[in-house]
Amino acid sequence: MSVFAASVLILTILYPITLVVVFFYYFIQALNEENSLPKNNINPYNPK
Repeated sequence: MSVFAASVLILTILYPITLVVVFFYYFIQALNEENSLPKNNINPYNPK
């Protein structure tokens, strides 16, 4: 039972941290892509 409680505790602590880390990772990746693209370049995902 203590192993189960420890695993539940670890999951409860690690799950939100993992979500936050993944969120910030994708957020920073999106910022880097946006900053690295030239402004006059045609974005294939958003044609104008």
